[in-house]
Amino acid sequence: MSLFHDAARSAVRLADKRAELDGWEQPVPLGSGSPPPFPVSALPPTLRAWVQAEATATQTPPDLAAAMALASLAAAASKRFEVEVLPGWREPLNLYCAVSLPPGNRKSAVVRDATAPLLGFEHEEAERLRASVDAARHKLDIRREAHKRAMKRAAGSDDPAEMQEAIELGVQLDETELPVVPRLVADDVTPEQLTALMAAHGGRMAIISAEGGIFEIIAGRYSDSPNLEVFLKGHCGDDLRVDRVGRAPSHIPAPALTLGLAVQPEVVSGLASKPTFRGRGLLARVLFFMPESMVGHRLFDVPQVPDGVLDDYRELFRSLLRVPLDREGPKRMTAAHGAVSELRAFADDIEAKMAPGGSLAPMADWASKAVGATARLAGLFHLAGPTAGTSECSERSEIGVETMRSAIVVGRYLLAHAAAAFAVMGADSATAGAQHLLAWVQSKDTRQFTKREAHQANRAMFQRAADLDPMLALLEAHGFLFRRPDVPTHGGRPRGPSYTVNPSALAQKPQKPQNPVSAPEGSRV
Repeated sequence: MSLFHDAARSAVRLADKRAELDGWEQPVPLGSGSPPPFPVSALPPTLRAWVQAEATATQTPPDLAAAMALASLAAAASKRFEVEVLPGWREPLNLYCAVSLPPGNRKSAVVRDATAPLLGFEHEEAERLRASVDAARHKLDIRREAHKRAMKRAAGSDDPAEMQEAIELGVQLDETELPVVPRLVADDVTPEQLTALMAAHGGRMAIISAEGGIFEIIAGRYSDSPNLEVFLKGHCGDDLRVDRVGRAPSHIPAPALTLGLAVQPEVVSGLASKPTFRGRGLLARVLFFMPESMVGHRLFDVPQVPDGVLDDYRELFRSLLRVPLDREGPKRMTAAHGAVSELRAFADDIEAKMAPGGSLAPMADWASKAVGATARLAGLFHLAGPTAGTSECSERSEIGVETMRSAIVVGRYLLAHAAAAFAVMGADSATAGAQHLLAWVQSKDTRQFTKREAHQANRAMFQRAADLDPMLALLEAHGFLFRRPDVPTHGGRPRGPSYTVNPSALAQKPQKPQNPVSAPEGSRV
């Protein structure tokens, strides 16, 4: 046997010995395990206090209150502020949030409580502007009737003065504008109606609801085909132009749409039947929250949200809504040098895991937007922090290191929950295949196997041996397997890849994709 073959076989023995001596870390679940609970401690003080109190009062997972509070805060801050991470890289502050919980989890109550400051502002503004709106409507009616009479006179007369009067009254009528009563939140609305609403309200609007019907509307409930344009451009702020036959054209520069949806698990799993959603990038824009239900673990006698906590929560929104919308654009927040460094390290970590075979490769479309979403969270955390309501909300301000770190903590939470959501959707075929392969390894109960053996035993699912490559790479990236060095045969052709199995993987039960929303043990707020 050649020295080369001896060296290669020695490398295999050393690799196996290293695995035994160094020990194995616990493998990272493939997405079927329960994702982590929401890190409430990462929230700014006012939001943290409200989320904790609301979760206790409603006996719901803190994830639900946090998602709806963040969506509501984004609705208040959108178009008023933006984050400049680096020169030329700006992020708006609107978010797309979706929480998945079964029926009976009091989603409607939490949505109502979270949006109360927004709806209260709408009501107050409607009352304040009622007299001026009524006067403007009467003026419009008068001008409309005057123009109608002038048109009749001009039509039956050759007098140029009559025609000129009709023209002038028509111009005045066209120039008459009704004051717009501020509207922040919509619910059951078509894409066309949503576009009109956003055009009338400075390019901003929020859909915050305890139902998932908006997904069906987007998919084409009221039309023959999906209409995603306003939802795609409304997230990133690309100018939206809509020209339709029989309707006035709409131009919305830098639109800012916010979504806050508390839906049933069936809605999330049903997104897999709408391939356009992922193909066009809609799902990559959604921040998923997949908490475990507390049904079966709830208490009857619980304290309600303290008045002081409610007052602080409402005042936070008032301080943002009092900031005037600037015609020159949103007020810009920058990130401190240290904050940028923190975000860069987070981005580098995500980028490495999106490489082929990496743990984030199957959801690289979503992960590619995770850093931008985290920067948006950092901007919202800054606005909700100690400077809320001060002059710093009206001036250019800087996001600090600790604020960015808190946003990154939530960003990592969202990565785990996105993985759970895509597993529920069945959109992550690599994870599903890896789970199948892992179940075979566990049933075989062996510390070593070859790729050829895995293919022969699972030929019904994997037609070609090459089909196993992404699944094996994913299992290796998650720490379930260790690929042993290749050893060439005497003829020079290398043997097929072989793998050593993490002993911890053999001690686990086979994993199956499922919706991680069963009632948790000890998860009571």
